Amino acid sequence: MTASNKFLVTVQNELHRAHQDLITAYSPKFPELDELLPNPIAYKNAIKVIQNETDLTLVNDLLISEAKLTPNQIITLSVASSTSEGEPITPSQLQHVNDCVQYMEQIQSIQLKIISFVETHMEGLAPNVCMLIGARLAAR
Repeated sequence: MTASNKFLVTVQNELHRAHQDLITAYSPKFPELDELLPNPIAYKNAIKVIQNETDLTLVNDLLISEAKLTPNQIITLSVASSTSEGEPITPSQLQHVNDCVQYMEQIQSIQLKIISFVETHMEGLAPNVCMLIGARLAAR
């Protein structure tokens, strides 16, 4: 369990580094986005939907259904994008952005597998704690 938790810290650090790479890659298109969506997962999901779109009203429904953004976040993004000084990015830049998004999703998948592993083994290690607060919280 200790090794798994240490590995989770490493995975979290890699997720942070990948998020910074994604910010660098996407900032020419929408420089304000990282300030509006500080959560790395929300940021990644929004970029996955927005891509190179200049009119965010065209992707509002996808921002709700796929990126899981709130209506307030979407309104904020729409207003900010209309006044943004960012410009559409080239196809090669967009490919790099999409590669960063895919890499972050792979890291997330690894992170979820490790958390699931720790959760399944927590009941054997700390059954009383798991009964009180649940395996998921006990694992964290």
